[in-house]
Amino acid sequence: MEEKFVIDGREIVVVNNTENDLPRFVKVILLVCKTEPMAKHFPRITFEIKPDFSNPQINMLKLSAGEAVVDIGGDRINIMDIFKENRRPFEQQWFGIISHELAHLYHNYKSSTLVIFDKTKKRLLDSLERKNTLELDPLIYLRKMLFNFSRSIFTEGIATYYERLKLEEVLYSEKDFQRSYTTESFQVEYIIKQILMCLEGLTKKNSNQHGISRWLRNIYVDLSTLLFYSTGYHMVYSILFVDHTTTFEDIINFQPFEFIKKYEQCMNIKGLRPVISATSGDGIFDYKRMLAQLTAAAKEVQKRSA
Repeated sequence: MEEKFVIDGREIVVVNNTENDLPRFVKVILLVCKTEPMAKHFPRITFEIKPDFSNPQINMLKLSAGEAVVDIGGDRINIMDIFKENRRPFEQQWFGIISHELAHLYHNYKSSTLVIFDKTKKRLLDSLERKNTLELDPLIYLRKMLFNFSRSIFTEGIATYYERLKLEEVLYSEKDFQRSYTTESFQVEYIIKQILMCLEGLTKKNSNQHGISRWLRNIYVDLSTLLFYSTGYHMVYSILFVDHTTTFEDIINFQPFEFIKKYEQCMNIKGLRPVISATSGDGIFDYKRMLAQLTAAAKEVQKRSA
């Protein structure tokens, strides 16, 4: 079923491919699109509700063709209504989630740097596939993970910050800043230990490729559920908390590595070790240092299999 609504001359389309009527959910969509400034940049936004449990996400393929489309799993809508996830009212929960996806739409709409970054990513992935072998497969997977990390921590950090802002959960205080820093430091240290243990296992003779591949998938789950969102949020929050000359709109227009370096500068101002760094080597997780460790492991694996 397809419903069309007009708000201030903009068209909002809800395509419901499930067997359930979702009037409460549609009301939340219309409220967000009416009140949120980011929605007003799009003459038409389509919300496609699918008969599955998939997470809400923007449709990147359609976005590249100039269409603003948000895909949402209908089963997820129903289960959240039943169990009241995070103990928030249904409407409040979905107001935040839809705001999160609108932030993604707006970010991709505004930032030409993401388009350039994605083209670079495609070239890298094509190059990695040409080099892939059975022995290198886990390392290739980890390299893809690492490259995706720098983009995702940026985009999810922005969207998560915007979601929490709309839910009035962003509190600017030294206490909240320090709590965020401590939590993310602990999480990132845990992820790094997992990656390094995995690399050590890969370079050993007679390593269990299947077991390590499964281990890598678990690491990716930790990255995508812990770091992309919470650490990304911490970085956006920290920049805005420390540097009052930088606005949220400024951050949206950053490049992914520019975002990381700006965060590093803010941590230096606070006299703290950055949780994430790009190439300086200062961070608990440093992109360049991790890349070097990956390269060293790949050389060891190639030498062993020669």
